[in-house]
Amino acid sequence: MNVYWTIDHKEAIGALRVQTPEPVLKNKGLAEMEYHACPAFRDYYHNVYGIKSLYTYSLEIDGNNCKADMYNQEFFDSNVNVRSTEQKLLSVKQRVSFITDSPSLKMSQEHPYFEDNKFTSTSYVIPGTMDIGKYYRRLDFAFHIKEGHSKCAFDEGDIIYYLRFHTPEKLHFKQYFMTDKLREYHDMVDDIKEFSTSSPRPLSFFYGISKKYKLKSRILKEIKENLVNG
Repeated sequence: MNVYWTIDHKEAIGALRVQTPEPVLKNKGLAEMEYHACPAFRDYYHNVYGIKSLYTYSLEIDGNNCKADMYNQEFFDSNVNVRSTEQKLLSVKQRVSFITDSPSLKMSQEHPYFEDNKFTSTSYVIPGTMDIGKYYRRLDFAFHIKEGHSKCAFDEGDIIYYLRFHTPEKLHFKQYFMTDKLREYHDMVDDIKEFSTSSPRPLSFFYGISKKYKLKSRILKEIKENLVNG
C-alpha cells in the first residue's frame, strides 16, 4: 500500500533534513528484551512508525505566559499554538501531510510510549485518528505538559509521536514536494472551520466534502507529478 507524505518546505525551515517515518521497533535491541518474541507485542507495533522532531526546541509555561529560550519571536509565532496555559496544553505545527491511493486507511497519532527522551519525560501527546484515504490535511502535534512540570523540550531527531497505520499490508512511503496547488486543496477544506458558528463537525463531514468535490483524485495527480524520486 502506498502512503504519500511531505513536509511543507515553504513553512518548515530546514525541511529537507526531514527523515522518512521509521518503524518503532527498529534499533530497539529487541533481542535483549524478554518479550521480543511475543506475538501480541509484535502485532501491537505492526505498522507503527516514529516521527522525529525537525528542531531542537523548548517551551516553558510561566504563569499565564508561554516562553521559549531559543530562536526568535517570529519562529514562536509561526510554530507554537498556546491553547491553554492553565491546562499546559500546547501544539507545535508539523507541516506534515499523509495520503494514500487506497480507498481507505485509518492513521492514528499516538504518544511515543516506547521512547525515553526529553519530551516523553515531561509531556504526553493528545491522540487522534483520521482516514488518510478520505481526507487530506496537515497533522497537528498537540500535547500536555505533565503535572509537576512547567517545561518541555525536544532535540532534533528525537521521536516525539507515533503514527499507527491500521492495516496488515506492507506500506511503501513515497515522499513528494508540496506545491501551491496542494496547499490550495488543503485550505479549501480546512477553511470551512473558520468563521463558522456551527459546533465542531465530525470527520465524516470533511470526508464528504472531499468526496463531493473529487479532491482526492486531483491531489494524487498533483502529488505523482511532484514525487521526490520521480
